[in-house]
Amino acid sequence: MGSLETLFLAVLSVAIRMPILAPTALPAEPPVRTFLKELFKAHNDRLFDRTGCPASPLPWSAKSKMDIKLHKSYFPDLVRSVSPADTAALATRFSAWEGVPTLIPLPQMKWLRLGIHDGYPLSLRLGEYTRIRRSFGASRVEEAALWQSTMTFGLLEALTCIPIPESLLISTTDDGTHIFSGDALSSLVVEWLTRLRSVKNRSPQLAEVWMAHIVLTFYRVRDILLEASFTADGPQHDLLPASEAVSIRRTVATLFDTLVHCECLEVDWGQRMKRAGITAVDPMSYVRSLGTSAYFNELIAAGWCPFTLGRSPIFLPHLAFLATRVPHIRSNAREHRDCTVQRCQLYTIDSDLYSPKHTTPDCTCAPLHPSRDSVYAILERGEIPVVALEGHRLVVRGASEGPYVAMSHVWADGLGSVTEDGLPACQVQRIASLTGQLVSGGTFWMDSLCVPQRRDLRKRAIILMAKTYREAHTVLVLDAGISACAPEMPPLERLIRIRMSGWMHRMWTLQEGMLARRLVFQMSQALVDLASLSSGVKEDMDCLPVEVPPYATGLESFMNYMGRGSELAPDLEIILGHLQGRLTTKAEDETIVISGTLGLDTSELVSHASHEERVRVFLLALRHIPSSFVFANSPKLPFHGFRWAPRSFADPSERMLGSGETFICTKAGLEGQFTLIRLLDANGEAAEETFGKAHPLWFRMPGDANDTLFRLDTAGEHQPEFPTSPFNAIVLREPGLPSSAGQGDPCAVVLAHVLPSEQVGEETISCDFVLPADVTKFVSTSVLDHRQIIRTYGALVRSPVLLT
Repeated sequence: MGSLETLFLAVLSVAIRMPILAPTALPAEPPVRTFLKELFKAHNDRLFDRTGCPASPLPWSAKSKMDIKLHKSYFPDLVRSVSPADTAALATRFSAWEGVPTLIPLPQMKWLRLGIHDGYPLSLRLGEYTRIRRSFGASRVEEAALWQSTMTFGLLEALTCIPIPESLLISTTDDGTHIFSGDALSSLVVEWLTRLRSVKNRSPQLAEVWMAHIVLTFYRVRDILLEASFTADGPQHDLLPASEAVSIRRTVATLFDTLVHCECLEVDWGQRMKRAGITAVDPMSYVRSLGTSAYFNELIAAGWCPFTLGRSPIFLPHLAFLATRVPHIRSNAREHRDCTVQRCQLYTIDSDLYSPKHTTPDCTCAPLHPSRDSVYAILERGEIPVVALEGHRLVVRGASEGPYVAMSHVWADGLGSVTEDGLPACQVQRIASLTGQLVSGGTFWMDSLCVPQRRDLRKRAIILMAKTYREAHTVLVLDAGISACAPEMPPLERLIRIRMSGWMHRMWTLQEGMLARRLVFQMSQALVDLASLSSGVKEDMDCLPVEVPPYATGLESFMNYMGRGSELAPDLEIILGHLQGRLTTKAEDETIVISGTLGLDTSELVSHASHEERVRVFLLALRHIPSSFVFANSPKLPFHGFRWAPRSFADPSERMLGSGETFICTKAGLEGQFTLIRLLDANGEAAEETFGKAHPLWFRMPGDANDTLFRLDTAGEHQPEFPTSPFNAIVLREPGLPSSAGQGDPCAVVLAHVLPSEQVGEETISCDFVLPADVTKFVSTSVLDHRQIIRTYGALVRSPVLLT
């Protein structure tokens, strides 16, 4: 038996906690890296059918035989029978995890046939699982049932390496319908992740190989789901009622997405493949489409806002969780019927028609406002005005006189106004009663009372905005959806409700939350500290091997960076990441929000009315610019020296995020060391090209013995404003060209005024930015037709550049 077989048997032995004899000892240093490379090369070389759909490992697919043969050649046979004694021990281990918080809010799925799973040996390969259960001449009903069993029990057994009886996950309703549900899945997954962590701690090499098996299993499931999406090979397509087939595919895809997130929370397998020299591929590409539309239709029908759903995490465990919860309804269940993914009608404010709301619909109390002259005088001194309710009047004083609460809210809830107009007295009394629980005297700052309409003083108040929230004793959030959270609601669900709230989707509230020393939310009649919510989540999850359940992935960042303004240094990448999904009524406000959160002076920004001019001023103040800004596939500024710069940072794309090199922003342009490729014609002379989305360029590099082919085309959906603009060089984001077939890297095309040579010195090359692009590596010319020309471009050159 070879070392690889021995290693896998050892992994299985640890996984199912029973000894398996092997004739040779485990090698001291298993060749894990070589093994991984061979394994993933086998996967990447799999056959594709004419539709481009990857081969499925299931036996009814015509293209499966080659795939199974390929899979078996790299995986030894790990299928082992499990004795009844082991099954009893398994039940004991599961019972130890009863009562754990729900990890998998899986929608119930009708089970097509009992008995198709039990009574067979443990299978660690999906193809093997179906092969030993499939009967010759099986009906289409039996085929559909086998597909369902493979994608549930087969998947779970392949990942966990333990037998799972049908009785654990299938129940029977009062009308006799058999249902597959996630009630016991949490215990199963916790047991799996706990064992995985234990193996990792005891033997990293064993864990590495076990993880390789898990990753390959994920790839196989992805392929099956892609086949279910793109082809009609699977029996589940033409047999079941449409609604039932959609339900099955949605539940299976949700289970898969949840397991991927569970596993990724424990071990980052993408980094593992990268260390092995393998290009990581997202195993969830295109798969979520099997469930997203069905969930969206169900959630919107239940009253969830399309805008809120579109800006929340779009992965299936999260949507499955929302499907088990009732949304906050302000007035009626159809109040979001006119909303779209791009816009929520309820949060769209018409300033000409806007008026503050009273605490109750039948209230007609008069407005209460502070002394306008007092607010003006304090702002003119460069101080922050705050107010306190004393009797029936608002007293104004400077913020430096004592602690105060800064209010954070959204105007859609009816609390918007200006100093001169004030707020209904009932609202002021409500707010003062809340702030009185947080600071002595109940002193507070609120834009509706402390920011005047007078233009010059309004600008001063905006300049002081970041300081206002940074120096506040507490920031109190008032949001109708958050306030509706019931007292008995678990801490984790409360955090998810916060993430889904209108407060989380406004840009100004990002600054208010991140700068807060202490962040407090009104929930029902109580004031709840974010720190206590985070502690509650950690206590609930303390017994589990994950920080948060898969459906709450992303909340860790919220808990780590909100309400900790006095502890954390500002970070541009973190701020941009939290900008995703947030909007502002006025585009010119976004640079003020970012600058204030970073601690930059906003006074010069406020002096410019144009949004684009504010972006230019912000970049000059920032000075050190991430390389990702250059290669972001977003509209750019029109100014000379800044044509490389994003026109907006709102809702940034993934290409705008990420660390890397930084460059220096000056009034003349962006300075830094860049890797360039110059364009040559057929005679090796300097050449220019024009570039449009429908006109990709194909090229090779000189002296390449492998004759590798690269394609250059526009980045994503970005459309150049001047598609006929010439360029003569390519600027790469990475130090070199893509190394793996099919891999595309961001780049940009530029017009260099002095073409770089291979012996370039320290002289700076001035380059006009033309547009962002992508360069992709190909290993075959079959993708070309006879009309396409392949060029040979110049060698890679590293040079100082001024990008304009």
